[in-house]
Amino acid sequence: MTDMLQLSRAIAAKFAAADPEPLDHLGSFMALVWEDFLAREVMEILLDERSSYRGHKDVLTAAFFAWMLHPKHLGLRRNAIRLAAMRHFERAERKALKELPNGGWAADAVYRYRDIGIKFLVDVYYPIGGMGSLLRATARLNHSRLIRKKYLRQIFSCVEIVRIYHYAVDHLHPPAHRKPSLQGATTVVRKVADTIESTSATKDAWARRRPSIAYIYAASTIETANGNTLLHDVIDKNIDFKSVRPHLRELVGRARFVADQILARAVEPVGESAEAVPTVEPIPFTVRMYGNVEAALIGEAFADPRHNF
Repeated sequence: MTDMLQLSRAIAAKFAAADPEPLDHLGSFMALVWEDFLAREVMEILLDERSSYRGHKDVLTAAFFAWMLHPKHLGLRRNAIRLAAMRHFERAERKALKELPNGGWAADAVYRYRDIGIKFLVDVYYPIGGMGSLLRATARLNHSRLIRKKYLRQIFSCVEIVRIYHYAVDHLHPPAHRKPSLQGATTVVRKVADTIESTSATKDAWARRRPSIAYIYAASTIETANGNTLLHDVIDKNIDFKSVRPHLRELVGRARFVADQILARAVEPVGESAEAVPTVEPIPFTVRMYGNVEAALIGEAFADPRHNF
């Protein structure tokens, strides 16, 4: 038993030394995403070209996009983290058993220390509650169903409000028109979009997503390889860091543009959204145009009554 323990410790030390150091130098994993959520710092880690320890960026990715969909929903974010941790465990187990199909102590040591990683166990797995926490995770299918059933209309109502703002900023100017406003946008959003949210429900959905609305709208404008948008992929798919990495810089650049050039120019600026986006070069993009009827409705909603037409 002593020899086995010493060997186990030696294996652990060897693989721990080979695993990259965490990039969350501004705080622990728990402080960054579990107890609170520091969106800018998390995105800076995801954008960092350096590797972090195994599984780290996958759980950060899951946490970030759950936060994006509903910043106030702690349970949704924690469930996404648990699911990402479970997928990391599953991948590690498959890899270890492929190399050591007979299993046994050696496979378990490789699985735990090399493929899961000591740093993941210490920084993520044990602090969030270990296996007891993972077993409380809702299945991914149910996770997506929850988002679709309870929050999909809220999310896309918010997307449409920013699209209306975007259209107004680009095409409606003084003196004939006022700055875009939430009141004006909510009066017209049900007429120009396929949403059945009431005005009060839309305003409530907006209030809950103020910190992440720049990201939500930006994600709705980025097309992915399968013809969907990044926002649809986040809602429907088992995303991980590898799958979203090609889109992250565009997401952040577009979100910076949304925060600085659209939301900041509304009657009620959304400062929380700007604070959540790293300081990067904005990536401008054009609004998806409305038809003549919808455009006229938006123009009417933001018309300045003091202007003599």
